[in-house]
Amino acid sequence: MPLHIRVLGSSSSGNCTVVWDGTRALLVDCGFSPRYTFRNLKALGLGPSNLSGVLITHTHADHINENVLGYLVEWRVPICAPQSVAAELARRSAAVKLAAQEGLLKTFQDGAAEIGRFEVDCFEVPHDSPGGCYGYAIAHTEEGVRRTVSVATDVGFTGEHLRANFTGADVIVFESNHDPDMLENSGRPEWLKQRIRKI
Repeated sequence: MPLHIRVLGSSSSGNCTVVWDGTRALLVDCGFSPRYTFRNLKALGLGPSNLSGVLITHTHADHINENVLGYLVEWRVPICAPQSVAAELARRSAAVKLAAQEGLLKTFQDGAAEIGRFEVDCFEVPHDSPGGCYGYAIAHTEEGVRRTVSVATDVGFTGEHLRANFTGADVIVFESNHDPDMLENSGRPEWLKQRIRKI
């Protein structure tokens, strides 16, 4: 089966990307409502039984929807994130606390992890978020053919430190919305502007 990818949306209203091989699927973030998320998955021929996990990039509300997380825990779908993001999520989300109690909160250690039929590696992305922000390289091998999708959202700036995470990817999903002029005119407090400027 070939590797498929669909961005369900990428904006301050919500973020969610689906990667699937025809049988098994991963979500990267789940920032939309349950109705929107599951309706779009159904349109792709996917349901709860197809989900191998959800990869959380960071803790901002447009990337995580508490109600979707609740359904995923109910359906025994693993919630996966780097340790710093997982710890921050567990502090603020009842669904993630329950996932941890149920053994469904999976954290990335050094190196790639097997999640269902996918090999997943995470990498740090510069973005102002409690617990940090991460992108994912998702690889799938079928009949000796390896395909990789690299996903990074809310990238504050680029540089050599990110390049290796995209080199060799078959598909790159890259989203950046850092705008210095918008930041200056945003009405955010000066301490927050200063912190974001340093990202």
